[in-house]
Amino acid sequence: VVFLTGLAVLLYPAYTDRLYRKGVQQQRTAFEEQIEAAFERQIEAAKERAPEEPLPALPFEDLYQELKRRNETLFAEKQKDLKDPFSYQQPAVALSEFGLEGNIIGFISIPKMEIELPILLGANTENMREGAVHLTETSYPIGGVNTNCVLAAHRGSSRAAMFRDIEARCYLMVDGDDTYPAEALMRVLQPVLDGRADMVIGDRLSNGSYERENRRNFHSLGNNLVRSAVNRFFGTSLSDIMTGYRAFSRRFVKNFPALSGGFQLETEMTIFALSHHMRIVEVPIDFTERPEGSFSKLSTFRDGATVLLCIFNMYRHYRPLAFFSWAALLLALFAIAVGVPVVIEYVRFHFVYKVPSAVLASGLFGISVMVFLCGVILDTISHNERAAFERQLKNRNT
Repeated sequence: VVFLTGLAVLLYPAYTDRLYRKGVQQQRTAFEEQIEAAFERQIEAAKERAPEEPLPALPFEDLYQELKRRNETLFAEKQKDLKDPFSYQQPAVALSEFGLEGNIIGFISIPKMEIELPILLGANTENMREGAVHLTETSYPIGGVNTNCVLAAHRGSSRAAMFRDIEARCYLMVDGDDTYPAEALMRVLQPVLDGRADMVIGDRLSNGSYERENRRNFHSLGNNLVRSAVNRFFGTSLSDIMTGYRAFSRRFVKNFPALSGGFQLETEMTIFALSHHMRIVEVPIDFTERPEGSFSKLSTFRDGATVLLCIFNMYRHYRPLAFFSWAALLLALFAIAVGVPVVIEYVRFHFVYKVPSAVLASGLFGISVMVFLCGVILDTISHNERAAFERQLKNRNT
């Protein structure tokens, strides 16, 4: 049962990814078939209406002209209606009026990253569950001059492909919730560009801006708890562990195993950099509260528990001797607590009446020894892996 459970957990990400890709392919096939059928209907209607007139060269010419007109208006009026988060959530064009079912206007493909997503009109939560979204009040994705089309999508598991396949000198990661200052971009990038850092952390906490702007007290408590745990476990003094504003060197990106799929990513990045002695630089930045009308998708308690579990697992992975030594000590203390009355009884009466307690104490002590030995073995493996990692980095730099 344990083996099957572990196997299921191991295969679950690959299975869900395969299932999602299959669903996207089915969506694309249905979308293309819908366009072909609608185009055939347009041609038949044109023949009946005006047999001698030229037939439509492209499907949905009226939709294309409407989107083109809207793009020209957006440029001329400088996106004047883009005032708040609600401006880009609701689609301004009803595709059903042009003969298209659903809300998909096209697909975006990035072959190198093995990503294909449907593009839906309106950047609301429901659409973002389905794929990439077009932000209303930005240009529609039909190309042309003076256009500024903005698409958004969740990071999800695609971050692993991004780190694996994209080649660059410097990489930037920013949460897209308008809480991090764009003007701090070069200050965050510069230590990486200068070769002084493998990871730059946009520090929101040391200057007090996060405490002033953040309205969720439990988030501040969670930040402090995670920071204290990481600093204590790994012997460091970082100010901000969970910031979403970071820059990375190519060396970091090409060696970091992106295993997490959610909010704990930032913590995993920090622990990886600390455990492999990579250069970390913190740059103070000003944090601002989310725009009025927007809301965070984070759950204080659920995501907080996820991050703490991540720290627990990372400590187990990167500090196995300390982790299993503490576990062995707790088991040994429990064994002593159970076994002492048995020993006292034997000294007094030269007979053991509490046989179950004696068996339990012996078993617990034996398990504690085995747990400690597991820690020693895993620590040796971890040490050898870190040494191999360092040699690999040196060989790449020579």
